[in-house]
Amino acid sequence: MAVMLIKAGVKLDSVDMAKQVVLAARNSMAKVIQSMLKSGVDPLIRDQFGETAIEAARENGHSKVIQVLKQHRVPKDSGRSLIKAATDGNLKQLKALIQAGAVLEARDANGATALMQAIEKSRHEAVRILLEAGANPDNGMPMANFEKRTRSVKNDQESPLSLASSLGDLKSVELLLKHRANLNRESCEKTACYCLLMGGPRNLAVVDRFLDFGLNPNSRMLYPLIHFARDAQGSPKIRARIMAKLQKG
Repeated sequence: MAVMLIKAGVKLDSVDMAKQVVLAARNSMAKVIQSMLKSGVDPLIRDQFGETAIEAARENGHSKVIQVLKQHRVPKDSGRSLIKAATDGNLKQLKALIQAGAVLEARDANGATALMQAIEKSRHEAVRILLEAGANPDNGMPMANFEKRTRSVKNDQESPLSLASSLGDLKSVELLLKHRANLNRESCEKTACYCLLMGGPRNLAVVDRFLDFGLNPNSRMLYPLIHFARDAQGSPKIRARIMAKLQKG
């Protein structure tokens, strides 16, 4: 079909080509889809309504078509595109790349994954989509020397959780914790102390959530957490909750 369309002057990346791909997916025409993909049609191409072939196949429960689309070679730059989509908060593109099999743990030139970039830019919906798709909540990146000195962390890895915490991004913190991010690592323990030292409602709320999800109350940075919590500045209610949890521990 793609060859016939091309001969008729229809471009591979045109809306007309996309309409045919999506239509074939909607009608469970797996062999037609396979032929079109082999002819060079992009599996992520969108029709006039913004729908991709794999989205149409999923809506109609066509597992064979979904399998064909997933097995098709993902574009070489899909990792880079995934990171850009996450950074920009382009959710449609992000979902399409994930559905097409883009590598979730691909890194940019600085070692950041799509998840790390989404957290950095406070793209909460992108963070949620990536985690639900299976992005590793503990896959971090090299920590800048300034950050290591500021937070007294010897380990050179910035985890997604420590990044979100240091930014005071409670929404990303909660999303990561719900997807079983590891609290028992040096960067998270030191970040909890750092948050107490810095004070403020957002930082205290981060520590409060850490403790709810199992942070060791005996974690320390020179001194135990409770030492920093006593003098933490910010919301008295949150500080009182933190103190109660630490005293229990």
